[in-house]
Amino acid sequence: MAAEEEIMKIRLDADLSGGVATEKQYDRLIAKAKELGKQGTASGKQVESSLGGVRRAAGLLRGALTGFGIAGAIMGLVSAFKTLKDSFGDAKKEADELAAAKSKAEQKEAVEALAKSYTTLAESAKNAAAALQHNNEMLDISVKNARDLEDAQLNLAEQKELAAIDDSDPAAGEKRAQISARYAQRRGALAASRGKEDVVYQRQKLQEEADLKRSQAAGIEAATAETDALIAQKQALSNEAGRRAVVENREDATGFWSMFGKYIKDVATLNWGKVGDTHTAEGDAKRKEAADEQEALNAEIKQLQEQKAAKLKEAENLRKEAERAEEKKNALGGQIEVADVRRQAADVSGRASVVAADTAREKKEAQIAKDEKTVAEGRDKVAQLESVQEFEEARAAAAANAYAKEQGDVIAAQGRYDMLVANGGSRKERSAALAALQKEQAEADEAKYEMERVAAQVAGTVKAIKEQISALSRAMKQAETRLGANQADSPEG
Repeated sequence: MAAEEEIMKIRLDADLSGGVATEKQYDRLIAKAKELGKQGTASGKQVESSLGGVRRAAGLLRGALTGFGIAGAIMGLVSAFKTLKDSFGDAKKEADELAAAKSKAEQKEAVEALAKSYTTLAESAKNAAAALQHNNEMLDISVKNARDLEDAQLNLAEQKELAAIDDSDPAAGEKRAQISARYAQRRGALAASRGKEDVVYQRQKLQEEADLKRSQAAGIEAATAETDALIAQKQALSNEAGRRAVVENREDATGFWSMFGKYIKDVATLNWGKVGDTHTAEGDAKRKEAADEQEALNAEIKQLQEQKAAKLKEAENLRKEAERAEEKKNALGGQIEVADVRRQAADVSGRASVVAADTAREKKEAQIAKDEKTVAEGRDKVAQLESVQEFEEARAAAAANAYAKEQGDVIAAQGRYDMLVANGGSRKERSAALAALQKEQAEADEAKYEMERVAAQVAGTVKAIKEQISALSRAMKQAETRLGANQADSPEG
């Protein structure tokens, strides 16, 4: 300690080699002992008394140095020197201890603050992840509710349209199929649209996940700056402790008086190997304490470095997870095109089904109208044909009746002629009766011819009429069968 030497302003040039010193030098020593005695302990007075005898017999110093009695006095002097030395160093020591305690407290607070910072960061990351998950779950619930409501409304609208169909309508089935086809087309379009929405939602979730992980990684990396600052502080303390572990300290004999006292002590205790060495056991203890402090600090630094490395690795893993999430998001982009194609296919298929249902309904309604017309017109035609048939048959019957009448007239004329011949009627009477018979026969032949002609005509006409009636009857029966089948197919059939 140079500072102590500066304060004490003491110089003692003494040549104690061989145990010989001048009286003047011992006078100075005694004066300094007196000075120490005023500040120190009672041992300082003993040193003054003992050294008084030494002044009178300087030549006895060598023997005294090896004697037991004076050795105790010298040790007392050394103690006095130490007391004086401590009196100068107490304030500095206390200040150093306070500074060291303050530094340790600050370092402890810094470590605790860092741990709290990382804990807070981890908790924030956990809360952010939980919030993101909650938001995604709420989005899923919202989307599901909206879709379920849309489906329910669509089903209700379809059921209302189906319920409006008259069950007695022959085309009820086709109308229901037409309605179902239109709603199926809408459901197909919805399904394809929802598929695309699902891809968009999934890509959105993946991007949010990637953004969150990058944000967490950035937070961790930013937080390691606190670790770096703490490592730098501890490294500075370690360097300082390392310096103190090798240099002399206040416990060593670095000042004049402390060196003098150690010299006297080493000589008095025959510790010749340490004579002239400024290091003391107390100083070594201080250096060991500093070395232990440096070792502890280095261990803390290593732990902080490992903690930082682990955090940086965590940040790196988060960034990799973010990259993988974005890669998956980008890969899902191809599903958007797939969803668009599926939507187009659903539209084409839905329209085709609707067109087919419309066509089937139109065809069925046309067939129903035709069947109803066939039945209605067929009945009128049959009635007309039956009327014509009756007329023709009546005409044939009239011709037959006319022939029968003429044939009766012939028989009557033949009877009259035969009776005249049998009864001997006059020639004139027989001639008149024969002429009348011939006339009636001619009229009968003509009537027969007419009857046969009319009968032939009527037979052809009636045959044609019957064939038409038969065809109409078959068409009507088929139409009625189809119309009946439509009724049977209805829910109330």
